[in-house]
Amino acid sequence: ELHRRRTTPPPLPGRALRVVRRFDLPAQIEWLEVRTEGNWFYALGVTEKRLTVLRGIWEGEFQSLSWECPREVVKGGMVFEPTCDEGNALALAPFATLPLEEKVFPNADLFFNRRCVAGTPAWLPAAARPFAIGEDGAWSIHVAGGQGILSVYTKRGELLRTMEVTAPLLESAERGPGARLCLVPLQLGAVLALGNRLVHACAGAFERHNLPGPILRLQPTLPHTRPGVVVLLEHGAHLHWRDGRDMIELERDLAAPRAAFVHGGPLVLLSGTQAVLLDVTGQGVKTIARFDAGSRNAIAICPTATRGQFAVFEPSGQVTIFQAPD
Repeated sequence: ELHRRRTTPPPLPGRALRVVRRFDLPAQIEWLEVRTEGNWFYALGVTEKRLTVLRGIWEGEFQSLSWECPREVVKGGMVFEPTCDEGNALALAPFATLPLEEKVFPNADLFFNRRCVAGTPAWLPAAARPFAIGEDGAWSIHVAGGQGILSVYTKRGELLRTMEVTAPLLESAERGPGARLCLVPLQLGAVLALGNRLVHACAGAFERHNLPGPILRLQPTLPHTRPGVVVLLEHGAHLHWRDGRDMIELERDLAAPRAAFVHGGPLVLLSGTQAVLLDVTGQGVKTIARFDAGSRNAIAICPTATRGQFAVFEPSGQVTIFQAPD
């Protein structure tokens, strides 16, 4: 296993970000997660007894749906996945309770010109948690009793095959009691992680890497770009390309960062108030700028539909859209 370090020194601050706009999601809701698909974003939030999901556009307009679902159930884990079907559906299911009734975001106007069904689809396998949907299919991973099983499905929940991943995922890996099981699709395959172990599954083969610390989350590259995944650790971040065999160190100092690839722009890493813009190419990684994002507890950072722009979401519902420097 190779871990390639980036040797380019960080530049002095200088190339500034520009705040494009700010808007607020509904108050009195604790916002937890955000997903994007096409021109829309989906935000998941919770009150004591209700789950709310918004479908919004980046100008600050949105629609909302809600279900009776206690806060502790939502925080226990959710399938929250656009189905990669041009915005027609959003799969939504708690890990621990009964399915959620399917409801509809209506086709309302120019901005919301497509209906979207949100809830637990009948085809979603009940025991498949976590469950991740990609352009080419869907995946789930189950770890229990010292064994790991990776399952592959069609995008309508039909089981295609299962693969044992006990050896690549679990053997000799370091993981504590709070280790997170992570799963993302990646062009004809999937990337999974537990503890400090990362596994890239593709065409029945497994490529594994040990990272220098616990893995908290995975962020794949944008569709129709070079496929890869940013591996976000308790401290720092690494990059793995699908067609490469080494891990590239992006950052080692940021604590529990979040990441977003920006359309036509940089990779952004965010931790507390600190953010780093990185130019990621096939030739290497270069730091563009470091800046204060003004956020202390962001729940998500994601690209907007506009080239060079990204959004930072706060638990309170405040959304700030930035324009990255050229």
